Amino acid sequence: MPGTTDPHPHLTLFFAVWAAVGPMVGIGLGYLLTSRQQRKQWFQDKRREEYRELLSALTTSYMTLMHISEQVENGQKIQTEISMLGEKAKIEAYRVLRDRIIIAEEIMSAETLVDWDTAVTNYLKTLDTFKFANRFSSINANLVHMARKTPRKPSLIVRWRMWCGQRKMWKETKEFSETL
Repeated sequence: MPGTTDPHPHLTLFFAVWAAVGPMVGIGLGYLLTSRQQRKQWFQDKRREEYRELLSALTTSYMTLMHISEQVENGQKIQTEISMLGEKAKIEAYRVLRDRIIIAEEIMSAETLVDWDTAVTNYLKTLDTFKFANRFSSINANLVHMARKTPRKPSLIVRWRMWCGQRKMWKETKEFSETL
């Protein structure tokens, strides 16, 4: 009717504004939910890629080191180039273990670097292929398990242990560089 006023003018105004703003709010919420899921998927993909590269590098290093053992068993002497090949394999695996970005905390908390270094060092001293193969299999299985599980933030105690271990390595590196 021409002379009647709206009994709920605020409600009418709200619905008029919502008709214009509501679709934009819906688009914004959809964008936020989608982008969050995409970031999560990207992170998982990159994490798996880093684990894949790490496993590949460790396997390559393992095979190179086992080749050294075969040459020694066949009666060849360990020549400087063979021992250099072993050192190169060890260094390459160490480099790949250290240059992980996304999985760095997981690698440190699992002490994979220490396990690998111990396994290779003991192998180069004794050339015991059986022990080295067992240690490699254990490290490999642990890494595959870590790659498949959903990452969790390490506990406070684990992070403190990692920090202490890193600090110890930094001190050793500093002392070593000062002796040079």
